[in-house]
Amino acid sequence: MDTQVDIQMPIKAGSFIIGDVIQRLLAQDVPFTFYADAGEDLEISSDHEDLLALVATSARDVNRIKQAARVAFKRNRLRTRGDSPYVYLADTDVLLPESPFFRSMIRAFERNPQLGAAGLCYQESDHVASGSMMLRRADFIDIGELRGAGKSCVCTYMQMKLQESSLAVVPLTKTRARHLKSQYSEGYPEYEAVQYQVSSDSVLPRRFLENTIEEYGTRFKLFVHN
Repeated sequence: MDTQVDIQMPIKAGSFIIGDVIQRLLAQDVPFTFYADAGEDLEISSDHEDLLALVATSARDVNRIKQAARVAFKRNRLRTRGDSPYVYLADTDVLLPESPFFRSMIRAFERNPQLGAAGLCYQESDHVASGSMMLRRADFIDIGELRGAGKSCVCTYMQMKLQESSLAVVPLTKTRARHLKSQYSEGYPEYEAVQYQVSSDSVLPRRFLENTIEEYGTRFKLFVHN
């Protein structure tokens, strides 16, 4: 079967994906190609820092805006990678549920022309985050360059643009992902470190990922270099 989904994952320069996250992606029930960008992060100058401090209502808002800008910067470099009919936006610290769900998401798109995006939520929220969201490629490209939405996130900007086209964003409230950053707030366990240099096409080969899991189980941190 031809690839149906392009998984796109931005990675902070010098950071990693843990094996548990990779294993759950490999367990999905449709063929996919995995694209990763661990290249240079967006640099924010001191002048821009001062400007953000003026327009934000708190130091926390400054950090939120900076994070949204950095995420949009990486996702924009990835957004045209691949040519599959669907795009799944993933994050390095989002652990998917054990039961695969890509096929059921695709069926929902096929049955509902007005469905713009579907995705998982974390904890008890009904907010579809850009770290667990699937879209039709055509709708994703039509959104244009991604942005942070003021004090909000890239997810909010994407939902706003889809709604402008009368497309709905549907959360999968009965199937939830786990945000590992909060679970490991005091530091990730000391997993084995695995290094991988991706080629110019940004593809993380499935066979390499499967071989790494065969060798280490899921107890590893995969450091990707572009």
